[in-house]
Amino acid sequence: MAKSIKPKDVERIARLQCTRAEAAAFLGIRVSSFDRLLRNNERVKDAWERGKQMGRISLRRKQHRLAAVNAPMSIFLGKNYLGQQDKVTTEHTGADGGPIEFDATKLTSEERDALRRLITRGSAEGS
Repeated sequence: MAKSIKPKDVERIARLQCTRAEAAAFLGIRVSSFDRLLRNNERVKDAWERGKQMGRISLRRKQHRLAAVNAPMSIFLGKNYLGQQDKVTTEHTGADGGPIEFDATKLTSEERDALRRLITRGSAEGS
């Protein structure tokens, strides 16, 4: 590789969370050359990793600042870092919190046939 690559340039592009292909284009080399450089040059590899991590820190800092004035960002951070979640519980109950009462004897024969078909279909799908 005839081109001289400076670790500080690699770190700078990595801070922007660029892909390897984007980094190679920025540096004016092929992706395969960039991959080889990462494998064989510890200083460049360290610069790449440090740049990626510093870019994430910078992004996280900006998100936290934004969360102070932007409710959706605050919600996003809570869900992703604090394990918070939207949870909806639906409970169906009968009178006084008891079971839902159902009297099949009050159904017409057509309604009983339709119910039988539904139960049969549900049983077949469940097996």
